[in-house]
Amino acid sequence: MKQNLLALIALLLVGHTALAQTWNGTVSNVWTNPLNWTPNVVPTSASYVVINAAPNYPKLAGNTTLAALSTNAGASLDVNGFSLSIGNAGAYNNLSGTTFLNTNGSTDIVFNITTPTGGYNFQINGCTFSDHVTFNISGGSILEAQSGANTYTGHVIYNINSGLTTNFSVAGASQYNGNLNVNRTVAGSTSLFITGGLVTGNFNYQNTVGGNTGFGNMTNTTTMNGTCTINANYPTPATFGMQRIKTSHREVRSMFRIVWHLLFRMTVSRQLHS
Repeated sequence: MKQNLLALIALLLVGHTALAQTWNGTVSNVWTNPLNWTPNVVPTSASYVVINAAPNYPKLAGNTTLAALSTNAGASLDVNGFSLSIGNAGAYNNLSGTTFLNTNGSTDIVFNITTPTGGYNFQINGCTFSDHVTFNISGGSILEAQSGANTYTGHVIYNINSGLTTNFSVAGASQYNGNLNVNRTVAGSTSLFITGGLVTGNFNYQNTVGGNTGFGNMTNTTTMNGTCTINANYPTPATFGMQRIKTSHREVRSMFRIVWHLLFRMTVSRQLHS
């Protein structure tokens, strides 16, 4: 009885890591070759996958669905024009220190992320995205740059289909080398550019469903080189704040087109710096 109890405790402590399939890349970059994985089994939609730095980085062979995904510093992943869907398996979805490539330039990088509620979240930290990228996110909270800034080479779209908190540039000023579009389809709290950031193209924020919204803070500056469009159509009372947003032109009004459709009371606080 005592031995069985100790074994059960050990299993609970190990958790999902013991069930993970880890990319070793010792043979090639072919995702579907079992010898590139430890253990030697190709991941399925029920798999917890870990990608570390390896002799060969993985290259998707088709649209891929996983139960959960963790990538670590020095790793690379070539989506090869296919979508990557990450399921509702647990607090395991953490993209960290990884370069995401797309050698098939006919389509963009697409992530479909479903994170469970109840304290779980999806994190992107210190990553580089080498092409246009779209994130379709549902379920739990989103923490972008929680422990390191991200670099986006092309245009970025975040479709937020989650009612929980969404925080961008939490502990690092991410750089968007293109347009940034953030679309919230489910009411929830949104905080963007918490530690500043750079958008070299246009910025577009759409929220027609509600929830508190904040841009920037009093310490760090966010620079936008293009047009800023904000459409906040809130069906219930909420707060809106904007601080230390800097444009590439002295005349702020010529660069910003801010549209607020207020059906009820909303508290607005703005600080735009040219």
